[in-house]
Amino acid sequence: MIYSVIGLVVSILALLVAYLGYRIQSKKKSLCYKFKISPILTYSVRDEHRSKLKLVYDGEEVKFPKTIDVEIKNNGQIPVSSTDFYSPINVQLPNECKIMGSSVVGSSPENLDVAYTVLDNGLSFTSKLLNPGDWFSCRFTVDHEANISPKVHSRITGVSRIKLQQDAADQEPRVPSWVWLFAGTVLGAVVMFLIRLSEM
Repeated sequence: MIYSVIGLVVSILALLVAYLGYRIQSKKKSLCYKFKISPILTYSVRDEHRSKLKLVYDGEEVKFPKTIDVEIKNNGQIPVSSTDFYSPINVQLPNECKIMGSSVVGSSPENLDVAYTVLDNGLSFTSKLLNPGDWFSCRFTVDHEANISPKVHSRITGVSRIKLQQDAADQEPRVPSWVWLFAGTVLGAVVMFLIRLSEM
């Protein structure tokens, strides 16, 4: 009788651990960013006419004009509040990159009211509440020949770093809930079997 009670308790604990493991994994705080680089103006002109076209900014010729869109998103399962930020979110481009303009071009929700200050090589965004799925994007107009990889960084409670989103999936691979529950059930069943076996 005592072994049956122990087996029941162990089975319940196994299921509880599996459930807690799933809950801990699902309650994840995370921010990510992605960027897109698009050539503008002269790159869309036919080759035979491109040499006749000149773009000038502040008295200097722009040879490699392009736009860089950077989107920052809460891709976790819990909100990131304004008090979680120990430093603002900074979006920075290489120092040698000539920035001709920068602005916020979109957000979700629309009333996110994104505030920022202009840096020498990027933008600095004031701490804001970002609920799961919230995002905002900024655009830089630059003159730079080489490939550009913007850097996004901040100090946020519970977030090691703002990660670059490598593919279309917002989330890192997570173990499905049914796997946790199945593992707990199997573990409980194995324990019960061993106890029954020892009673024979």
